[in-house]
Amino acid sequence: MKYPHAYSGVKKLFISEILNIISAGLMFVAVLMVLLDGKIKLPDIDTAQFWGLATLVLLSSAVGIAAFVIQFIGLNQARKDEWYFNKALYFVVICAVCTVGMTLTAGTVNSIFAAIDEVFTLLINIYAILAIFTLAEYLKDVHIQRTGKVMIVVITVLFGVALILQIAAGFVPRRAELLGAVKAGFEFVGYIVCMVYFGMAKKMLGKS
Repeated sequence: MKYPHAYSGVKKLFISEILNIISAGLMFVAVLMVLLDGKIKLPDIDTAQFWGLATLVLLSSAVGIAAFVIQFIGLNQARKDEWYFNKALYFVVICAVCTVGMTLTAGTVNSIFAAIDEVFTLLINIYAILAIFTLAEYLKDVHIQRTGKVMIVVITVLFGVALILQIAAGFVPRRAELLGAVKAGFEFVGYIVCMVYFGMAKKMLGKS
C-alpha cells in the first residue's frame, strides 16, 4: 500500500460522513416536527412532542460531535500523505470554534457563526476531495480524478444553497423553521455525495 496514512484517514472520513448524514437527518426530522406542530414551545415541557423534539436535537448534536472527532482524527492521519488534508484540518478547527459560538449565542450573532460554519464545512470537503484528486493523479486513476471534479461542483452548489438559506433565515425569522428544514435537506444530500466519493477513494487507496 503506497499511502497507508491516507487510506486510514479516508476510511475515517467515510465514517464521519455517515454520521453527518444521520445527524442532518435527525435535525431535519426535528425541524419538521416544529413545522407540523407550531404549538411546540419551550415552556411546554410536559408535552410528549417537546421531549421528542428535545431528544432528536440532542441525538443530532451527539452524533455531530462524534462525526467531528472522527473527521479530525482522519484528517490528522491522512495529512501525513497529502498536504491538502492538512489544510482541511485547519478548517475543522475553525468549524469547532463556530460550533461553540453557536452554542453560546443567539440571534444575529448565532446566524453569523452558523454561516461561517457552513462556509468552512464546504471548504473541508473541497480540500479533502482535492487531496484525493492529487493522490488519484499519483496513482493514475483517471476515473477518481474526473469524478472528483464533478463532486466539487455538486457539493459547492449544495452547500452554497444551504448557506444562502442559512442567511435568509436570519432576515425572515417567521420562515426560519421552513428554511432550516430545506437547508438540512441540502446538507443531507451534500453529505451523501461526499460519502460516496470518500468510499470510492477508500477502495482506490486500498488497492494501491
